[in-house]
Amino acid sequence: MGHINEQQLLQNAFTGMIDTVEKSKIRPLQRESFVCSVSCCDDPDSTQQSFQRCIQKCNTNVKRASQAFQHELKRFQNRMQRQTQECQESARDWQMGGAKEADVQQQFKDCTDRVLGRNRQAIPELKQRLDSMLTPQAQVQ
Repeated sequence: MGHINEQQLLQNAFTGMIDTVEKSKIRPLQRESFVCSVSCCDDPDSTQQSFQRCIQKCNTNVKRASQAFQHELKRFQNRMQRQTQECQESARDWQMGGAKEADVQQQFKDCTDRVLGRNRQAIPELKQRLDSMLTPQAQVQ
């Protein structure tokens, strides 16, 4: 598979996974947060301070879920960056060893294609981890 194709396949899979998890896990938590926040407005006897505490409490689960989601995505991207950097270092080693430029470029392309393919194949596992992390039972109430 060509470099652009493998990269596009990874991007499509990653974007699709993010969209699915956001819609199925994050949005319901946001909805709960908004409904809870509306109930904070219904207490006419609450002070400004108690109102703020109520709103903060309503936002706790969605905030934690969003942070966990972003953290997991960042870990995935960092891992892929490190793997790609290893491809660059390997290509540099080949170049320093006297390999032809075309061979160096092909070795780099092959290496990055493998990295992109491995990471694309890891997306279902990432989705499963995110689903597990973001299920309401896993949330601290």
